Amino acid sequence: MKWARFGLWVLATAYLAGLVLVLGTVASGSARVGWLALLRELAPLLLLPLPLLLIPALLLRVRMVALGVGGLLLPWVMIYAPYLTPKPSAPAAGPELRVLSFNVGANRGDVQTEAVIDAVTALGPDVVCLVEAPDTSLATVGARLRLRYPE
Repeated sequence: MKWARFGLWVLATAYLAGLVLVLGTVASGSARVGWLALLRELAPLLLLPLPLLLIPALLLRVRMVALGVGGLLLPWVMIYAPYLTPKPSAPAAGPELRVLSFNVGANRGDVQTEAVIDAVTALGPDVVCLVEAPDTSLATVGARLRLRYPE
């Protein structure tokens, strides 16, 4: 029992230290590109292991772990719980408008022109928005899509 409590304390301390490090890096504004930018986008999900640490902390009566984990879990639940609960959808009244937002960044529009055009035409949207489209992509993909989707 003593080793289990100590192991839980070490695990929780390592997790919380890593979490503070990652969230501190994200908060400092240096997470603009690369894997840090991905962590910035997934930051709310980094807190999902907290209940898995809180339950054993309560069962093993490790108060410091329970306080540290609970202190982070409570604000997370208060902020994100409304977004995680299902909401009833409003009934559609009137005609549908299908909008496609397609990210052609990273030069996909230059290299995979046919694949981008095939994907857009297969979905058959009413409106197409090319996101992060460099001028070269607009010249290749945009020129071919303008025939069906004028500006």
